[in-house]
Amino acid sequence: HRARSSALVVVPTGGGKTHVALSAARGIQREAGLRVGWCASRRELLRQAQAENVRFQFGVDMSLISLFDRNPPPCDLLIMDEAHHDACISAANLQARVRATYVIGLTATPWRTDRARLSYSHVLRRCSIQRLQDDGVLSRYVHVSIDSWQPESVAATWLASRERFGKSVMFFRTSAEAARCVSVLRSGGARVDLVTGATAREAQIASFASGQTDALVAMG
Repeated sequence: HRARSSALVVVPTGGGKTHVALSAARGIQREAGLRVGWCASRRELLRQAQAENVRFQFGVDMSLISLFDRNPPPCDLLIMDEAHHDACISAANLQARVRATYVIGLTATPWRTDRARLSYSHVLRRCSIQRLQDDGVLSRYVHVSIDSWQPESVAATWLASRERFGKSVMFFRTSAEAARCVSVLRSGGARVDLVTGATAREAQIASFASGQTDALVAMG
C-alpha cells in the first residue's frame, strides 16, 4: 500500500466486520475530519454497508466506491471490504488513484489460492468462529452428509427437511446443474429462483430477504 498506515481486520462472516469499520470510521472522521471511502467489488456490499450506516446511526459521511471504478473520488481513509481481493490489479489501480493516507481492510478469509500476499502494516485477529458461537453472536452450524453433490440429491435432502434447513442458498458448478436442482425443488413445491448473470439478481435477492422465496440456486 502507498498508505502511511494500514490495518487488516480479520473477523468470521457474520461477526460484525461492517460495524467494526463503521465505528472506527466514525471516530476517525469526528476527531480528524477525514474523508472516508468504502470500496467493495459488488453493488450489494456497498448498499449493505450504507444501509448499516443509516440503520444503526453511525453517521459516517462516506463515498461508496466500486473496486472497478476508473475515476474514484479522493479520500483520506479507504475501507476495503473483502480485502482478500486487495492483491488483484483492479485493487492496486484503484488505490494508486485514491492515494489514501489510511487503509482498513476487512475480510473473513485473509488468504488467496494464488498465494499473493496482502500488504498491511497491522493485522487484527481477535475472535474465532467458536468464540462467536459461544457468545451467541453466530448460530452453531450443523454438518449434514449426503451421498453426492448431485442436483437431485441436494434437492431431495432439502425437501425432506425443509423446515430444518429454512431459507437456503445452494451453489453448483454449472448452470445446467443448478437448473436441474431448481426443477426438482419446484416439483416438490418450493419457491425457488435460479440466479444467473442474466436474471434480475437484485429483485431475486430482495424476494429472498423478504421471505417470498424459499431458496436461491446459483453457480460458481
